[in-house]
Amino acid sequence: PIHPHIYTNGHICLSIIYDDWSPALGVEAVCHSMISMMSSAKEKEPPADNEMHLDAGQSGSAKKVNALLGSC
Repeated sequence: PIHPHIYTNGHICLSIIYDDWSPALGVEAVCHSMISMMSSAKEKEPPADNEMHLDAGQSGSAKKVNALLGSC
């Protein structure tokens, strides 16, 4: 889907699956957050830094990808 928090390579910019992750979060909570995020989008467009994110992923640099995902 085209969404401001989903990159064209499939990476999802959602804090609870990266920086705010906790083992106490269940699958239901994560799915609920994803559905809420996807349904609240007002504009159907990729993230503003989509191209930069894709370039970092293609270079094979895990540090670059993690830095970009940490800043979503």
